[in-house]
Amino acid sequence: MVIAKKQDDSDSYGDVLTISSEKSCEAWFMNSASSFHARPKKEWFSSYIEKDRGLAHLGDNSGYHIIGVDNIKFKTCDGHEMLLKDVKHVPRLRRNLISLELLHDEGWLYQVVHDKKRP
Repeated sequence: MVIAKKQDDSDSYGDVLTISSEKSCEAWFMNSASSFHARPKKEWFSSYIEKDRGLAHLGDNSGYHIIGVDNIKFKTCDGHEMLLKDVKHVPRLRRNLISLELLHDEGWLYQVVHDKKRP
């Protein structure tokens, strides 16, 4: 996955599927059907305030409680910094989700690139 800001004309590549903090590296799943970014764990939210924010409805028609919303700033494992805005804290999710729609709306460009190391 290639991620670059519109204003960024560099040829650098970032891997947003593997994201690191000072403590760990975690997988985030890029989702073209999601209308929001979401995370099940409370860590990484910058100024988190817990408050009932309704339900997050998923593709299987299940609804999970959103108990907070905040921004998350992180570095990809190759060192690029990124800020995800309005990430929903949904404890019952099993995976971190990044909405491709929101990335596009925030001015991020993304492109899938073939892994030349694989046949």
